[in-house]
Amino acid sequence: MKNRNTLRAFLYYLITGSLLLLYSIIVIRASLDRDYTVRQLEGDRLLIQTLGYHDFLKFTVRKDPSGGFTDFRLLESFESPLYASKEDITAYFARLDGIEPGELNKADGITGATVTTESIRSALQGLAAQPLLRWKEMTLFTFLWALIILFSILKKHRILIVLSSFCFVIIGVIYNSPVSVYSFFYLAISLHLLPLLALMSVLLYKNVYCSHICPFGFLQRIAGLLPLKKRYSLAPVLKTGKYILLLVALASLLMESELFLEPFAYLFSRKPLWWIYLLPLTMLGISLFIPRFWCRGFCPVGAAMQIGREIKKWSLTGRPPRLSLPSCSGSGALWLPLLPLGLILFSNVMLYLLF
Repeated sequence: MKNRNTLRAFLYYLITGSLLLLYSIIVIRASLDRDYTVRQLEGDRLLIQTLGYHDFLKFTVRKDPSGGFTDFRLLESFESPLYASKEDITAYFARLDGIEPGELNKADGITGATVTTESIRSALQGLAAQPLLRWKEMTLFTFLWALIILFSILKKHRILIVLSSFCFVIIGVIYNSPVSVYSFFYLAISLHLLPLLALMSVLLYKNVYCSHICPFGFLQRIAGLLPLKKRYSLAPVLKTGKYILLLVALASLLMESELFLEPFAYLFSRKPLWWIYLLPLTMLGISLFIPRFWCRGFCPVGAAMQIGREIKKWSLTGRPPRLSLPSCSGSGALWLPLLPLGLILFSNVMLYLLF
């Protein structure tokens, strides 16, 4: 029996490690195969295609005799409008008008779209849009992830709390790059390899992303630490919401669209759109009374991580997966799913009407 379990574990880690390596190779090769060239058009006008946070954007620009950039024209943008809308990019181009390559950092960037701003600056400074992998972000995120794995193994909980706060500031506030369901499939978002690191954690070790790295999860844990006398439990039936939202997210990917399903994706966008903050702030408010309400009941990424965790258990022990499926027992307000689902529906209607 012991030899059988050892063989099972060996085969699991061999196959899983190979698949994760293949995924990383696909991401890297796909980034290298993309077209990041700058083409000369007529006279001093240039056509530039660069990779933003979500996807490609294409624009033309002219260099004046003094070497400054002028006459920006946005041709195409596939960026998510909640990160960097066409109006945001056009306004940023207006601030860049007349600026020389060495002074691009003096112009205010696009609010909540650091990666898109840096991609445009990189394209203009080098006159060759070649961001390829997000080397700076990849190095920083990998370093934080490695530290968290290390101190998780050593069970240094106080240090893990400090590292979680660093992840909140860096991944959430500064880069606004939390892992979402869409980030596993969109090349541009995956170029810092944080989705790959999250997958590696749950399949090869344990789910350190949800417990220590996720910025929105960190906020919910802080909310749960506040000294409130009355606490409520999460009814088991509510825990199916995350699997439903995961299926909806996957269905939207098949239809080549992106829905407003994950509040953490927009919490740090700093956009002047009041309705995108209703869902995350409401979830944080409920977390004061039901600890980690969104994480445990509705997070699609959490559902994907839980499925990965159960697959690992099944592969190593032979026991069938056990997911948080509906149950008629348990305490908690059964009307609560209507609140986040209603806010998600409202947010998607606003997204459709405005963009």
